[in-house]
Amino acid sequence: MGGKVITNWRWVFLASALTLNSAWAENCDKKPTKDMRLMCEAAEQNNPRFCEEISSNDQRLYCKARIQPNSYTCEKITSTSIRFDCLSYVKAKQFNLIWSFNSSKPKN
Repeated sequence: MGGKVITNWRWVFLASALTLNSAWAENCDKKPTKDMRLMCEAAEQNNPRFCEEISSNDQRLYCKARIQPNSYTCEKITSTSIRFDCLSYVKAKQFNLIWSFNSSKPKN
């Protein structure tokens, strides 16, 4: 009896994971532009290969920085506003990664 319950729970978990994955893909498909869809897919799948297909060089670099948070990539961006957004995102991401294991998180 216990083996059947575990097997049934595996199928429930697998079905819910597939449903959740298709819901994520559906959200990316609803983005208004191709570049926004590519950035969404790159973030959802944590895969920078989607960033290569983005038309604007600045947006391509921003996409890569969102996948692999590194301020060096942000520094290559020529647009001031996109560079600022990129650096802010990387700073917040790195801050959360550093303090995620520490319960005494300092205030920003």
